Amino acid sequence: MSIPSADHIIRMRLVPPLMLASMLALAVAACGAPGPWERPGISDAVAASDLGECRRGAEEEVSRTYVFSFPFPYPLGWGGAQVSYLAWQKRFEAERAYAESRLTDDCMRSRGYSRRG
Repeated sequence: MSIPSADHIIRMRLVPPLMLASMLALAVAACGAPGPWERPGISDAVAASDLGECRRGAEEEVSRTYVFSFPFPYPLGWGGAQVSYLAWQKRFEAERAYAESRLTDDCMRSRGYSRRG
């Protein structure tokens, strides 16, 4: 059995940071913002108008569906701890924003648009 050289040991120590850096770069690239909406034969002004209509419709739907109220008795969170009012509100707002985004995307796709990029 041969003893590894010092150069080999140094190269092996560089592998984890290089792997981590490449994985981080891929993750950042995958999490980038989606491209603009496009549909063949439609100008950017019309696409912006359609997007505005879809956003307004989604906002109206979400406003009817998601009405904030803090439940009583107070809900238990992870690990059985009481959830604070602020934590409950943040969770509610995150779910509401997700629903609004999803409804806007569904509306734009139903009008024949797709994301570029």
